Amino acid sequence: MCFKSFGMSKGNFRYPVMSTSEPKRSLYDLDFYTWARRQAAALKRRDVEVIDWENVTEEIEALARADERALRDGYSTIIQNFLKLQYWEGWRPAGEVWKARSEIESLLRDSPGLEAERRRLYRSAWRWARERAIRELVQHAIAPIQDEEKWEREGKRLRQAWSELLPQKNPYTRRQVEDPDWLPAWIPLAERPG
Repeated sequence: MCFKSFGMSKGNFRYPVMSTSEPKRSLYDLDFYTWARRQAAALKRRDVEVIDWENVTEEIEALARADERALRDGYSTIIQNFLKLQYWEGWRPAGEVWKARSEIESLLRDSPGLEAERRRLYRSAWRWARERAIRELVQHAIAPIQDEEKWEREGKRLRQAWSELLPQKNPYTRRQVEDPDWLPAWIPLAERPG
């Protein structure tokens, strides 16, 4: 839709006017599956005239980013579970750590080029892991509260308390996170937020 301006004595007003000059939507926008199949066939035939270079390039780049995201998320899941294991009395990882480690191992085996990005992705996983661990620790503690005002108040208080208690820097090495036999020890505290 385009807008047309009309001059009037009290200023210019803009009224929507349907335009026939709107861009035509491509097959990529209308039917991704069919577009992808046709692009794959054109690539196999090496038919460079048919290939939608801009969108094919974007999709290939998106595939690489998806692998990076999966590796970072795997690290983040493990770190988050390590924090909960150390600070949430009685909590056990219930297979999440082993599943994430297996996925990381598989990703690195299937995409050895990710090796060069491991350190960067591991570093970026910490912030997300810590934030998710705090959120889960708080949610666990306030879940039984029925009163909405008290629930909100306690949520804020506990979020602050856990933010101060959990380490500010990642205490785990990448080797520990990837080691299938390593788990952190529970940390006995004189007082836990609750």
